[in-house]
Amino acid sequence: MFAGATTVVLGATQFPNGGHGFLGYTTNGSLIGLKAVRRPELGTSDVAYYRYVVIVATIMFLVALVHVAAKPGRAWASIRESEPAALAAGVNTVLYKLWAFGLSSFMTGVAGCLLAAQIGEPRAITFQTQDSLTLAATALIGGIFSLWGAIVAGLFNQLLPFIFQAQWGINPNFLLILFGAGLLQVLLTAPGGLVDQLPKDMANLGRLAWRGVRRISPAKKEPEPPKEAQEAKEEPT
Repeated sequence: MFAGATTVVLGATQFPNGGHGFLGYTTNGSLIGLKAVRRPELGTSDVAYYRYVVIVATIMFLVALVHVAAKPGRAWASIRESEPAALAAGVNTVLYKLWAFGLSSFMTGVAGCLLAAQIGEPRAITFQTQDSLTLAATALIGGIFSLWGAIVAGLFNQLLPFIFQAQWGINPNFLLILFGAGLLQVLLTAPGGLVDQLPKDMANLGRLAWRGVRRISPAKKEPEPPKEAQEAKEEPT
């Protein structure tokens, strides 16, 4: 609700508008008085900028992977499991919490710069509250404890609306219902998201299928003994 109220206030004041000062207002220049965000020289065209974004995103994933695999990642995992136990083991929880906050803020800032350059003239209504909620829901559905979860969340957030609208002709707003149901399912039964729960479900399904196949398949008959052995059994001792 606070995020929605903030969006309304920013839209009503047209912040940022490009005038002098923090709340300066101007009607000169572009639609809201802001100059268009310049793209890098390597990505002036849409195709080139797409490649540029892919490279930057790959670098951000590598930075996150290095942190997760190194000492900060082990400290974050211990804090997540049990903060008192991490304190007892000598982990500086304040330092590593601030480290995680700073790293996530840096990566979010990079993503915001990429989005601003892609849009050209960012406005307060460019990234609405609904988009933020959808991004949070898809992140939880994909899995917030793994980098693979971020990739799954990106596919859910960008690929599914395209498939619904461009391929199937379905209103993409119906995805909000799907994301809401998926979010409830993840929060109630699978806190690790799809990347954690799907392999377990597939393994359980495979075991159930194998049991069904074993029940349906006929039992193997034992080979009949030779005729001489049967006659020897019938002779009295």
